[in-house]
Amino acid sequence: MGSPGIPTEEECRQAADQYEGQLVGFPNVQGVGIGNGCVNVYVSKKITADALKPGDQVPKWVEVSRQDGSKILVPTEVIEQDPLRLEE
Repeated sequence: MGSPGIPTEEECRQAADQYEGQLVGFPNVQGVGIGNGCVNVYVSKKITADALKPGDQVPKWVEVSRQDGSKILVPTEVIEQDPLRLEE
């Protein structure tokens, strides 16, 4: 398992790119981005952890490889936002 630490913006971007497909499969997830040293996971509605099945919770960390081959844990942050709407 990777080590905790402060991920760079590039490591956050790498984590978002690497895990986006997995993260958008969780309930209510609308999208993935980066900010504040983490991977932002945007949901239409936050649901308390006890109301979710164990496998339906967004992981607190995702692991990526650094250029030197070591691993780092990049935190995730779940952010509630209004559902995206397309204008007609």
